[in-house]
Amino acid sequence: MAAHSTSNVEIYNNTVINKLERYITPADENDGVLGFLIGVSSNGSPVRIVSCALCKQAQSFNEELKQIQLLIPAGLEICGIFYVEKCAPSPANVLRKCKKLLTNKCWELISVDKLLVVHLEYGSNNLDDSNFYSYHSNQNQVDECSVDPVDVTSDLQDSMVTFRLQPSFTVDFTFENNQDILQSLAQEMELLQERLSSENTVYHITNSNVLIQCDQVTEISKDAACERLLDYIQEDVDDGFDVPGMKSKGGKKGGKKTKTVVESIGVQVLNNLSGNNNTTPILQYEQKGLKSMAIGLPMHVVVLADKSTPVSQLPALFCQGLCNQLKAMQDNLFMYYKGGQFSTPEVYHFSLPGFPHLITTVYPKDKSEDELESHRKDLHHKLLLAPDRPLLRRANRFMFADDPNRSVYLTNTHVGLPPSGVEDGHEYLVHGTYAYHHYMQDHMDDNGWGCAYRSLQTICSWFRHQGYTEKPIPTHRQIQQVLVDVGDKAQKFVGSKHWIGSIEVSTCLDQILDITSKIMFVNNGAELSNKGRELAVHFQTQGTPIMIGGGVLAHTILGVDFSEVSGEVKFLILDPHYTGSEDLKTIQDKGWCGWKSGDFWDQQAYYNLCMPQRPTMI
Repeated sequence: MAAHSTSNVEIYNNTVINKLERYITPADENDGVLGFLIGVSSNGSPVRIVSCALCKQAQSFNEELKQIQLLIPAGLEICGIFYVEKCAPSPANVLRKCKKLLTNKCWELISVDKLLVVHLEYGSNNLDDSNFYSYHSNQNQVDECSVDPVDVTSDLQDSMVTFRLQPSFTVDFTFENNQDILQSLAQEMELLQERLSSENTVYHITNSNVLIQCDQVTEISKDAACERLLDYIQEDVDDGFDVPGMKSKGGKKGGKKTKTVVESIGVQVLNNLSGNNNTTPILQYEQKGLKSMAIGLPMHVVVLADKSTPVSQLPALFCQGLCNQLKAMQDNLFMYYKGGQFSTPEVYHFSLPGFPHLITTVYPKDKSEDELESHRKDLHHKLLLAPDRPLLRRANRFMFADDPNRSVYLTNTHVGLPPSGVEDGHEYLVHGTYAYHHYMQDHMDDNGWGCAYRSLQTICSWFRHQGYTEKPIPTHRQIQQVLVDVGDKAQKFVGSKHWIGSIEVSTCLDQILDITSKIMFVNNGAELSNKGRELAVHFQTQGTPIMIGGGVLAHTILGVDFSEVSGEVKFLILDPHYTGSEDLKTIQDKGWCGWKSGDFWDQQAYYNLCMPQRPTMI
């Protein structure tokens, strides 16, 4: 991954630079834009800027800074700002802006001493070294940054350890009337944060004997790098992030180690009830007419720590993550409080395009997606997300491997395939997540006739995973009934083993999901090799899987590798005719999901391609 770097700053091109460049074009809405740069600050290492977010108004800069901090994992922080002005960038202009914007109260929220400042000149159409500065808060000084390209060979996840804390707290509080209910809740939430911040909080590394309390650590040296904790985990944990770690049999030092795959390290939150408190409790009795309420807070905190972070520094990060999420939950409780009733807050994590880390938000349990639309629009704006695609719906949430709602089907089976080999080619691939549906699944023997049904199911799974629908994947019988209901088939078609084609798939998408499709007609398989550019445009603009039917076979196209120079094209095919178990290695090695050249298609048969169009929604 390429980056821009100074002696103390690295900026990742694919997540930040491209977003910044959109604001230097001469558009009225760009003048006055202000935003935050999110990154990692480690002792002795360059500050890494990995993502960015917008600030809606300079007047609410401090409050919006707090809100962005609640969206990102603990371990990441606000390391810089960017803004657009019509004046040319210069140290004097940057110093003026920083003095006006960064108040003492603001610096209480920012932990870095040197803040990266990017001054974007409105209408300049150019982004270079002259736009980058470093602001020293304690010296009230601005330095120019020399920004040079740097090759970054590992992404954020490779250099960080992910921890997950999932405690569940209950907040019990009393109040006299509905007028003071919010104040009473706020006081109890503050007390809970104080308890978590105390020396009595103990963190237990799941599946190990490691306990961490302040700077007291069992089993492992408190000065050991936190990535060493993987050596003490007694069981394999395979959560799917492909971060290589180590395990030790029985959790004993010096045991035989074998490589495992760890997405995250679980952490249990405990409380040392004995503590070190030598004070005597005082009871005070006061007779009042009070009401009581209890609110459950099911938490799910994600913390990122640089692999070299000493174990003794983890409690501070864990506490920060817990307190941030409690603040987010309190904000959510207050926002949706109505008529003396609270809605239970639920935590959702999202893996978003352009973000190498998870974004976390809290939604009220009893509110529908329609009721949350304005909230999602605000988040899309803050996070510079596309305004016409659902990315923050509940169905879009990132699922860890232990999530009980995780699909039993393999997803994104093309990830990890070798390149297609097209010279000067560019890959245009399906966007987002899909599930692989194939013969013999769901206790259904459809071998020899159900390939198009399975391709339709894969397409439906894509719309579910992307949050366009919450409807379940249709069964073969339900698909057949839809075609009968619209008059396309006779009643005897239901329960039969008759094939369907691209037109029927298009009809079902329309009737079941209200999704329209374009149909591409091809006279023969040889002609498909001339459709590389059209298919590339589809994956660029729509990103949906394509069902292709020809002869007696149906397949799913997940992408193309197309060369503008030679016109050569290869097709990324997901084959629904697979009858084996959910074994990704077999599926990839045997070509059930893989790159195919033009001779893969029947050169004499005609083909119809069903190309679903994604609706505009958020």
